[in-house]
Amino acid sequence: QFCPIFECSQMQLDGYHAENLAKDFSQNNGFVVDPLQRLPIDIYIRLPFNIDIKHIYLSPVIGHHRSTLIELSVNHQIIDEKTSWLIKSSNKSNIVNINQISFHRIAQILNEDETTRRIEIHDQDNEQQPTDHTIRYRFSSNLHLVNCSTIKITIKRKWRLSSCALKYLQIWGVLSNSIPIELKNKLQQIISPPSKESPSTNNRNASPLDEIPSDFLDSLTCDL
Repeated sequence: QFCPIFECSQMQLDGYHAENLAKDFSQNNGFVVDPLQRLPIDIYIRLPFNIDIKHIYLSPVIGHHRSTLIELSVNHQIIDEKTSWLIKSSNKSNIVNINQISFHRIAQILNEDETTRRIEIHDQDNEQQPTDHTIRYRFSSNLHLVNCSTIKITIKRKWRLSSCALKYLQIWGVLSNSIPIELKNKLQQIISPPSKESPSTNNRNASPLDEIPSDFLDSLTCDL
């Protein structure tokens, strides 16, 4: 099952760790750091394969805790069949140290509006009107949205006496074209395995001849 690796070296409140951001919304308590932690706060999201990013949605507020300045950056290290832990789980122990890779900024979000509950970042203009309490941005560089392997979220400012927080994070993208077609097919089967047809479906798709006893069919033409 696809699941990125979340890393955050700063102390987080009990039950509000960065890994929560990968959970379903109903099971997600969100991410909150200890109020004594000094800024900036870095969250690293390692992907098991390269993607092209299309949209990123996040909520910067949990209760009275709010993040007001957030920077998003990416790394373009190529992940192949020998290094992807989605293909082989033991590859997790061979991932490159985060301090040895460089990042390119793709967005910087400054929002001190107390009513904002959702931030959307798109690779192109969205003509639909945003819903209430939602603010939309464009990525600052579409060039760096391709072949992303690690995403870095840096919280540089928080609201007054609150702590840095993220309620949820959604990253929308597609498998990069740099992935060999054989590996891409294998990844797609792992992420979205083909569904098995139910017996009722098979019966509906069966040929009418399958329902006719063989005694009534010509042995050569299979006609009545």
